[in-house]
Amino acid sequence: MINKLIQFDLDEKLFREYYYLEKTAKNIQDFKLKYQDDAYNLNIVLNPEILQTHSLEEDYFEKNQDIIILKHPRYIPFFIHDHDYFEIIYILKGNAIQTIEDKVVELQAGHLFLLAPQIKHGIKVFNDETVLLNILIRKSTFLDTFSDYMKEHDITFDFFLSHYYTKDKISYLHFHSQEDIQIQNIILQMYQENNIQDSYSNTVLCHLFSLLLAYIQRKIKKTLK
Repeated sequence: MINKLIQFDLDEKLFREYYYLEKTAKNIQDFKLKYQDDAYNLNIVLNPEILQTHSLEEDYFEKNQDIIILKHPRYIPFFIHDHDYFEIIYILKGNAIQTIEDKVVELQAGHLFLLAPQIKHGIKVFNDETVLLNILIRKSTFLDTFSDYMKEHDITFDFFLSHYYTKDKISYLHFHSQEDIQIQNIILQMYQENNIQDSYSNTVLCHLFSLLLAYIQRKIKKTLK
């Protein structure tokens, strides 16, 4: 699975080639001709301002989806954005630079970054080695789906619940899993399940995510001891 994720997808190949391209008029014209059949991604690199700066849940989630997990494309142009759902960024391999609320945070392999809705952020992944996975979680159904799995006064519990019941909202949590193999395996299972997308997938993903939260909280408590 990891070896498959390291391989470049077609959009990443386009983004990478343009990133390293000497931006002469001729080179850009040749690049346009080469990728004329991929108008969407070609437009992204030529006009990155078109990238969506605010995303709604319905932009990503199907009606019966509570969880989505995606591979972040390497070399996609950097852009600041926010969204209506929760996000967990996981660095499976390599490193990335996260900009959030005017802060710059370096993320390394094993880092988990829990990001709240409506928080402006952007991420840079401009190398070949990094594999970054984004877990998107609906805010609108979170309490109904996951509240039974949360323990009061856990850090992760406080993070999620602050966006429903308190004025002092927690913007993000950032911690290192020390490349915990259980956390890694659950996230990889989630990625595999997301690619299946049958009538059982949402149920499986929700149970795996609940398990992931428990392992994250256990790891945090061990780290704090």
